Amino acid sequence: CPEPFAVCLNDAPWELYGASPEGGDYSGPGVMDNMFYPEDAGVGTWEIFYDYTNEFGCSAQCSFLLTVNPLPWVEFDFSATEVCLGEEIVLTATGPEDGAYPYQVDYLLGGVPATFEMPGPEVIFPFAIPFPGEYVVEGVGVTDANGCFAPLDVNVTIVVLPLTEITLQPVSVEVLYGGTAVFTVEADNAAGYQWFGPD
Repeated sequence: CPEPFAVCLNDAPWELYGASPEGGDYSGPGVMDNMFYPEDAGVGTWEIFYDYTNEFGCSAQCSFLLTVNPLPWVEFDFSATEVCLGEEIVLTATGPEDGAYPYQVDYLLGGVPATFEMPGPEVIFPFAIPFPGEYVVEGVGVTDANGCFAPLDVNVTIVVLPLTEITLQPVSVEVLYGGTAVFTVEADNAAGYQWFGPD
């Protein structure tokens, strides 16, 4: 019989092989017509049997272990989804406590591919987007140390607001007591204004 080996839960069904002499029958969890179906077997380590009968009617049996590994998963949590330009956003990525780390996490930020590594079940890191606008964070996938891959279910829009810039400053004026002074100011990306000064 072959040596113990492992597959991923979402691997396609495949024909069992490796036992000698060839021409026998495999049986066990997830086995049908000498095909192994990982999703039918489920996560775990399973004993697979191989039975062979020769032309003289003599039979022999052996067995081997086949492990079905679970799929990795990661959840994203953002400290904010709307910030001013220059402000940091803290991303917390969490995975299962018993995952096969390290994980490689692939995603898109505004359509640009990005990746980071998770050495354990939680990673916290701050980042800042250098330009204003709307940026969609889209998950691509997660790959664990066993080589198992699963799609990453993330779709979050981050809005980076531009900073307000004063383009025209008010100028100093002289008025008589009781008179009225008029000041003019202009600014980009401003929704309102407030004056401060002596009563």
